Amino acid sequence: MNKKIKIVFTISALISGGAEISLYDICRYIHKDYFEVILISILKGDELEKKFEALPNVNMIKLGFKNRLHPLIVPKLRRLFKSLKPDLIHTNLPVANIYSRVASIILKTKIITTFHSPVFKKSFFYLVEKLTSGMNDWIIANSTWSKNKLIEHNYISEAKIKVIHLGIDFHKFK
Repeated sequence: MNKKIKIVFTISALISGGAEISLYDICRYIHKDYFEVILISILKGDELEKKFEALPNVNMIKLGFKNRLHPLIVPKLRRLFKSLKPDLIHTNLPVANIYSRVASIILKTKIITTFHSPVFKKSFFYLVEKLTSGMNDWIIANSTWSKNKLIEHNYISEAKIKVIHLGIDFHKFK
């Protein structure tokens, strides 16, 4: 068998939310014979962390920062990325997106971001998110609506956006 593809997923925090549950499903169902999964959670999480820890094919690294503006986040991620040597970095949510992009600048590792629901605010943090989005190799939108919003707000080149529909059984939410 060929070498496994090493994916490092980064996420802001493992708290109960839509992006986190989506990532949990990816980690739960990813084919362990083909992929090595490492999950880095930047901020302190909640009880959802225990569900991720119970997954047999996921190596978890909890950084446990209490503040999303902590000055050591980028250097810590940079050291981790350099030592882990991933084939792909997959980011989720603005905190992880921005810091992972900056930390991986000279590593020449492919980086993708999943936009779960694009929100366009006028805060400094979201401006930085938009400015750094061009550093991605690809952006995954979880719906055509999300893709269209990213294009409408000039977020990133349409050529870099791929739609992978969110796999939710909406019938269970009646």
